[in-house]
Amino acid sequence: MNKRVIRFPETGLDAEAVLSRISTLKTKDVAWKNGRMFGYIYHPGGRESKAIEQAYRLFSHENALNPSLFPSLRKMENEKVTMVADLLHAGEGYAGNMTSGGSESIIMAVKTGRDRARKLHPEILSPEMIAPVTTPPAFSKACHFTGVEAEYAPIASDMRVDVSEVEKLITPNTVMLTASAPCFPYGVIDPV
Repeated sequence: MNKRVIRFPETGLDAEAVLSRISTLKTKDVAWKNGRMFGYIYHPGGRESKAIEQAYRLFSHENALNPSLFPSLRKMENEKVTMVADLLHAGEGYAGNMTSGGSESIIMAVKTGRDRARKLHPEILSPEMIAPVTTPPAFSKACHFTGVEAEYAPIASDMRVDVSEVEKLITPNTVMLTASAPCFPYGVIDPV
C-alpha cells in the first residue's frame, strides 16, 4: 500500500491556479444537477440559487458571534427564529438561534433536550435519546459530545421506525425522541 504524504507547500498558489485546481477536482464529483441523486443536495432552483449566492457573498466575512458589530445578522436571525416559532406555534417564551448545517443543528437539538431535562427534571442523571437505527450519524456524534446515551429503535417492514419498539425503549431517563423526515437510507418519513 502506497502512503501518500502531503507536505505543507513552501509557496502558495495564486488565485487563478487555486480556482483551476479546484475546478479540475470538481469534474469527478457527481453530476447532481441531472436530478438523479437523492439527498445531500437540496437545490432550490436557478433563480433562488443566484439570490442565495449573492447573499452569501454579502455576508461571507461577517461573524455572528458578536451581534453588536453586525446588527444586520442579529436582525435576520431574530426574524427567522420568530417565523419558525410562529410556524411551530411556539407561543410565549420561545428562544432559538441559527445554525450553519445539519450536524451543528442536530448537536444543538440534543444539547437543548439535555439542558431542558436538567432544568425540569434534575433527577435524571443519565439522559437518554431514542432514535431510529436510520437516524443520521450526527445524532450519535451529538450524544457523544453532550453525554446523552443513544438508544436505537429498529425499523418496521415499511423501512420507517417501528413506533411500538420506540415505546418499549422509553424510560424515566428519556429526554428526547428523534425521527427522520425523510431518512437518508430509504427516503421515507418516520411516523412523527
